[in-house]
Amino acid sequence: MTRKPAAAIGGALLLVAALGQPANAQQLKSWKHGVIEPKGDAGFMWMVGQRDFAAKHGLKLSIVSMKNGSLAHKALLSGELDSIESSPGAAIIAGSRGADIKIVGCDWPAVPHGLMVRFGINKVADLKGKTVAVAAPGSLPNLLLKAMLEQNKIPQSEVKVASLGGDLNRYKAVLAGVADAGIVAAEFMAVAPKDVHMLVRGRDALPNYVRLCLTMTGKTIASRRADAINFIAAEMDALHYTVTQRPQGGLCLRRHAQAWFDRCGGLAAARQAEMDGRRADEGRQSEDADRSRQDHRCVDPRRGGQARGEVVRPSPRP
Repeated sequence: MTRKPAAAIGGALLLVAALGQPANAQQLKSWKHGVIEPKGDAGFMWMVGQRDFAAKHGLKLSIVSMKNGSLAHKALLSGELDSIESSPGAAIIAGSRGADIKIVGCDWPAVPHGLMVRFGINKVADLKGKTVAVAAPGSLPNLLLKAMLEQNKIPQSEVKVASLGGDLNRYKAVLAGVADAGIVAAEFMAVAPKDVHMLVRGRDALPNYVRLCLTMTGKTIASRRADAINFIAAEMDALHYTVTQRPQGGLCLRRHAQAWFDRCGGLAAARQAEMDGRRADEGRQSEDADRSRQDHRCVDPRRGGQARGEVVRPSPRP
């Protein structure tokens, strides 16, 4: 007799728990956050979407990858996103023009980008008449290039600026010779071929500039203040976890950026193979030329038959 009430009570508890789960899920507030396409910083930028950091603060988070900061700010201002994490340059420009945009805080000091150039470019002045790959107007690559040119007293009109998309596209453009130089993230140098190098580091050109800032609109902060505070708290928890648990940050990085790194490594390997092939061809051509010079050496009888080491042209036949 006692087993039946116990079983009934246990079943009722399970039913209550099952009914309670959707209710808890429904209580989570939706929040859409935009980040720039994943690269070597993915472990930091995407961690807030891992390990229920947002859910613990009452948010159902979805992270959207954007090609560049300019597109991210447009999506934010149009209401497609609730927040973005990007370079502050576009936000400062938009705010100066009256846009309803607010920089909530910045968590990444120093600029990891730099000016990557092809062989033969040894100083910023060598960019005159050359093509430099940047991103959309107002984005970090454009602002960084402008600062470098101003510091070296080079008018921007003397440089061909090409808007070629995200970091990977700019990197590919430099490797392919479409551009002579490009503003790219420094991590590309780990997989770059030997005929390109980082000429100027961004943190040297703009030592007081910050890499990433959390940005929202004034409307979102006013109408969803509690949700905005909860998202900032989730971000703080995620960043602290990434810094203190570095292996987990590495796992997050590989999860979101592995395909990106594979493409970079493949491009670099193909470029390096092409360069090695060219060197091999040049080596064979050099050996052929050496043999040809040996065949055309003349013997000086005054030196006991030793070759003089001079290349002579055969005299025309009479």
